[in-house]
Amino acid sequence: MTPVRNLLVSASVAVLALVGGVGQGLAQPSYGYTTLSVPGSIFTEAFGLSDAGQIVGEYLAGGGSHAFLLRSGVYSTLDQPGWSNPYASGINNLGQIVGAYNTAGVQHGFLLSGGTLTTVDPPGSSSAQANGINALSQIVGVVQGDPNGPYHGFLLSGGQYTTFDPPGAINTTIAHGINASGQIVGVYFDTVGNEHAFLRSGQDYTTLDPPGSIEAKAEGINDAGQIVGVYFDAAGRQHGFLFQDGSYTTLDAPGAAGTYAYAINNSGQIVGAYDQGHGLSGFLATPTPEPSGLVLLIVGTLTGISWALRHQRQIGPTVREERPSSALHPR
Repeated sequence: MTPVRNLLVSASVAVLALVGGVGQGLAQPSYGYTTLSVPGSIFTEAFGLSDAGQIVGEYLAGGGSHAFLLRSGVYSTLDQPGWSNPYASGINNLGQIVGAYNTAGVQHGFLLSGGTLTTVDPPGSSSAQANGINALSQIVGVVQGDPNGPYHGFLLSGGQYTTFDPPGAINTTIAHGINASGQIVGVYFDTVGNEHAFLRSGQDYTTLDPPGSIEAKAEGINDAGQIVGVYFDAAGRQHGFLFQDGSYTTLDAPGAAGTYAYAINNSGQIVGAYDQGHGLSGFLATPTPEPSGLVLLIVGTLTGISWALRHQRQIGPTVREERPSSALHPR
């Protein structure tokens, strides 16, 4: 191989290394945080978002909590007559919204679709919450039968309710999110009352406990299988987390005493809430991959080629060096 080809191979190796760095940077993006606060509210929490950027959640004002929708920069209250302390917990790309409300001391799930309100209560329930909805209008949540009995996760699909509990769950299972593939995430309590995040794929369950956590909750999942949630460290501080490709990333909003990640859309945007020491504010976190890797890739490529061409002109023709055939394909 000639010196020039050697130089170009070296430059290619460097470029490949840079490409790898760019890939790693895209896999672990940083985030730009936007604070969400309903005007006049004491606190705001963002629980769900669509791919179009519509956001739903809960805010506190006037002595009670209220459900809200944020669309095109405008906040709308979703409360209905007779509701007490409602919240909106999920929204899909059709604009269908799920959540919960109280009447006469009993909690009910709801679906708001095209202006039509439907109660989402599994048969025989004494209390229910609808927490997540996917593109197929499948709904997940939590239901209690006997008022003194355990809580179970539920799935509403095709008009049929199914309840479920991960292995090892005692007294409480809560389903929080579901994606288009029917994968469900949530939280369950073990025999000593500790919370564990879970992923349900078909009939298979996986426990998701971020390293260093003493308790964890899985809150949302997108169609790519990226999962967000909340974990508590040994000091009792709350952190958001992102789970993707078998790895956990901690999500802490700037300056926050605690961070809660509740939902993730198919663009990788995340909504949640953070505590600044004087109440909760909602947030929208948008991935902002570092451009430095791409810049280095371009600069490195151009520099390598330019240097090789100048070097070739300086040294002139070279004598061909004989090498074994295996050297033609360096590893």
